[in-house]
Amino acid sequence: MKIEKLNENQLRFTVYSKDLPDEEFTIADLAGQTPKAEELIKYMMTKAHEEFGFAVDEQPIVVEAIPINKDCIVFLVTKVDKDEEDNKFGYIDKLKKQAMEMAQSIRNGKLDTGDVVETYDTDSEEKEVEKAPEPHDEKTGKTLPYMIYTSDDMDHFITVAKMVKGFYDSDNTLYKREDPQSYFLLVTHNRNSDREFEFLCENLREFSEPYKFTYTTKYYFEEHYTKIINGNALQTLAELN
Repeated sequence: MKIEKLNENQLRFTVYSKDLPDEEFTIADLAGQTPKAEELIKYMMTKAHEEFGFAVDEQPIVVEAIPINKDCIVFLVTKVDKDEEDNKFGYIDKLKKQAMEMAQSIRNGKLDTGDVVETYDTDSEEKEVEKAPEPHDEKTGKTLPYMIYTSDDMDHFITVAKMVKGFYDSDNTLYKREDPQSYFLLVTHNRNSDREFEFLCENLREFSEPYKFTYTTKYYFEEHYTKIINGNALQTLAELN
């Protein structure tokens, strides 16, 4: 079991099947809003308070359960304001539905070790603007072996880096544009499976924007933007305090 403080408002709990107290307590029991999940989260929140001084007091929190495979689940705990809490509920309800479907797949033996959850929203109208572009050249349609995401705040990439620490180890490079200031993360999956890459991109879409590109974009970045971290950007950002 691993407890990490991502920032002043967010924790990440990584729980493995070997951490569970007995054989009757499974990862599937934790995917969704169950008494066992609530019991474990309370325990981890107590440990987070002891280790990091992370206290919520009367502030609302949002708990997101992300089953990785039948032997691992990740909980993201985020402190939110009252207004943010209302906006979050729609997304969290869908995430809970996905978690419950994942749990059912685990119980039915349909999910193998190493499978990564595909957290796609089936409501195409609501999510139209959030879909990432396919990794292909906008002009030629040729498939490209990478994706690009952009954000005005590098902290967004740091957050994602900590979320995927330990499983994403493919090549990825971070660029910076000075005026107007913006950051661009080019990610590949040369050492990760397609499903792992999809999981990474799902998290990147939550904290940054997909960037439309052609095969020449990478070379434009090399010539005109500052290369901040070459080859292992997310791995490096994940180690920052």
